Amino acid sequence: WEFRDLYSGDVIWTGTLKLADGTDYWGAPLYNLHRADLIHILASFLPEECIHLNAKVQTVTDNGTGVVARTIDGKEYRADGLVAADGIHSVVRAQLWGETEPRFAGMLMWRSLLTAEEVKDLWLPERGNYWTGPGRTMVTYWLRPQKLYSILATVPSDEVTRESWDMSGDVKDLRESFKKADGEVLHHRNVLP
Repeated sequence: WEFRDLYSGDVIWTGTLKLADGTDYWGAPLYNLHRADLIHILASFLPEECIHLNAKVQTVTDNGTGVVARTIDGKEYRADGLVAADGIHSVVRAQLWGETEPRFAGMLMWRSLLTAEEVKDLWLPERGNYWTGPGRTMVTYWLRPQKLYSILATVPSDEVTRESWDMSGDVKDLRESFKKADGEVLHHRNVLP
């Protein structure tokens, strides 16, 4: 990782981050990977008839020997266990621990994934790049080495007029939010259309 001041570009710290050894804490090693790759890995171990896409869970019941998930279309799915990965508006979490309001941090995150072809003319070493400054950060790294490049940019929410998980933002807004940043950040910004 290389940590830099967002505005001056000065290096704050360079080195290897030693994350807590997952084996000691969780009993297994810690890995970082793309969510789509994780889903593919998990699905590859299941028979095809066990995979149900677009099945929106409405309720989950523990029947003493396993779980029953009921979907909004009335179907029931029985299993030994359930992994709830249904996001910020989780039906499963709400059912297990009650309704809670998400706590808004006042920040929004821009996310972009670019193919190696889209960034082929840029020098992007195999490391994490982290620029930090008051009220905003930018993190860039190869999510899939030499195949898929990730850009994560956090800005104050009042700089962005909309928030959505499925709508694209306007890149002009992102560039405006980082116009005073160091030239190296601007170099990375140029990978955006």
